[in-house]
Amino acid sequence: MRILIVAIFSTLLFIHCQNEGKVLPNGYAYKIHKTEGRAFPIGGDIVTLDFEIFSPDREILESTRDFEQKPVIQIPRNPTKETKANPLISLVSIMGKGDSASIFVPYDSLSSPTPEMEGMTEVEYVVKVIAIEDNATYKNRVEYDRLEKANAIKAMEPEKINVSKEAFNKYLSGQYSDRIEETEDGIKYVILNESDGPVVDPGNYVSVHYVGFLKNGNMFDNSYRAGKEFYFRTGVGSV
Repeated sequence: MRILIVAIFSTLLFIHCQNEGKVLPNGYAYKIHKTEGRAFPIGGDIVTLDFEIFSPDREILESTRDFEQKPVIQIPRNPTKETKANPLISLVSIMGKGDSASIFVPYDSLSSPTPEMEGMTEVEYVVKVIAIEDNATYKNRVEYDRLEKANAIKAMEPEKINVSKEAFNKYLSGQYSDRIEETEDGIKYVILNESDGPVVDPGNYVSVHYVGFLKNGNMFDNSYRAGKEFYFRTGVGSV
């Protein structure tokens, strides 16, 4: 099983920030917002967390608050120079379940900054630890949750195919001709149901369900059959 590890690597050993607070051994400034007094993770443990990334002006650049699949970090059993320099690994290593803290990461220390981060001196990660589990406990929990969710999604497949087929037939018959929009890349689309939720910005992570049809009306693929959403990052050419 692959484990998503939040990786931000830095070669900086000492960082001069104007933020008040403490400094980690690798030089990153941090602040503890809340502590529950629980045990810290040990080598091999997997830490499930939430985080938000803020600009210097306190604009939220990215957030995992609404993610169904939360990011995790595995604490190294044998820390290397690279893992010791990683700001998030070093921060969560001194946090217990329920704790929250901020760490301030200079722009040139980010491994994959989003376009909106360009020109910023640093960003602030606000991190909350949701769970700390050993490897076996984590894998068992994730597998149980995955199977339960996959079965629920697969049960939706017949209904979703019928709904999608009906919409596709309306498109072919021209019923959506006055609603067709087109992207700069020439992709044509129709918004069937418009929500009032936030607009996805380049660099955001999204998960979607889809049903794909050929022009002859034959379905060639759908995400419900796999029992999971299609997950990708926007604006980076991954799709």
